[in-house]
Amino acid sequence: MINKHSIYNWLFFPLLASLLAGSVASCINDPAMEEDTSGKSTLSITVRGVTTTVPTDGDYDEYIKTLRIIGFDEKGVVVCNEQHSTTDFLIENGVLNITQTMEDAFQGGVCDFYFVANEDGYNVHDTQSTARTLSAFLSAESWTKDELMNCVIAYTRMEPGATNQLPILMTTSVRTTLRPGENTINNIELVRCFAKVQLKIIDQTNSAKVGDNPVLEVTYPSYYSLWDESQDANWTSNDAEVNIDLVLGKGTIEQDGQSYVLHTSQEIYFPERLFTTEDNKETNALKFSFTLNGESYTAAVADETGTDLDFNIRRNTHYTVIATLKKKETVTFNILVNAWDGKTMDVPAFE
Repeated sequence: MINKHSIYNWLFFPLLASLLAGSVASCINDPAMEEDTSGKSTLSITVRGVTTTVPTDGDYDEYIKTLRIIGFDEKGVVVCNEQHSTTDFLIENGVLNITQTMEDAFQGGVCDFYFVANEDGYNVHDTQSTARTLSAFLSAESWTKDELMNCVIAYTRMEPGATNQLPILMTTSVRTTLRPGENTINNIELVRCFAKVQLKIIDQTNSAKVGDNPVLEVTYPSYYSLWDESQDANWTSNDAEVNIDLVLGKGTIEQDGQSYVLHTSQEIYFPERLFTTEDNKETNALKFSFTLNGESYTAAVADETGTDLDFNIRRNTHYTVIATLKKKETVTFNILVNAWDGKTMDVPAFE
């Protein structure tokens, strides 16, 4: 025999559960419970020369995994600070498109925008406290614009090939005037915080023997600036010197209608390294050392500035040392210093 109390429980509690479930679902689907972006000012941004496809060949030069957009109005008030991931990106004809929403109080005016790509995996250099990740620093609400501009990144030494397994840290900044409503910034070009160095040996005798132990003699900086505007020296003479073994691949090169043997090293990713005026000298330069036909050679990595040589290693730059063996006893050196991708980066600068 079933008593009335049991029947009431059997009928009432499923009905109550159904009503509660419907109430919760209606709250979740209620637009008032979600962030309302209608009526807010927005900024549509296009970025050229990048890809969101994870490389399968280890070449991360153009790969964008995340992109943080930080904006300040002319009073230094933050108008946006958001990290976007690949799910926020739209790629059309090789151009990345993304939309950034401004804060509620945004009223338009002159704004400075800072873009940071691939911040994950990097740490802020801070000798006064425990290590902080770059993401933790950038996502915090306590820093000022000056602290952001003075941010430096701790460099961890890596063997060849290891740096480009981590998406390359890239930045740029733009000043523009925005209005309330919809705005656009086109053709942002990101600047890599690293440089690339490479050794090429052209054997015009087609008979030379290259030693199996060419090395790049380097002194790593302990940190480098997050932003391209910084020119602070970060090289220290007491840093340990490290020799990096190079693997030379043999190929051919055509010159003046002739085909010659070409030895090409791997490209080595190196953080920006800047000297003071007194330290900008050959003794502190990056150097390639190798042997040809049993003879030892050393070539410093440098950029010609008029009649002087500049031994700074600057970001977003590809340094190629070319050694040409014309005959057994004659080796000439040439250094090519180009933008990373072979074209000039035109990035707006401001005070």
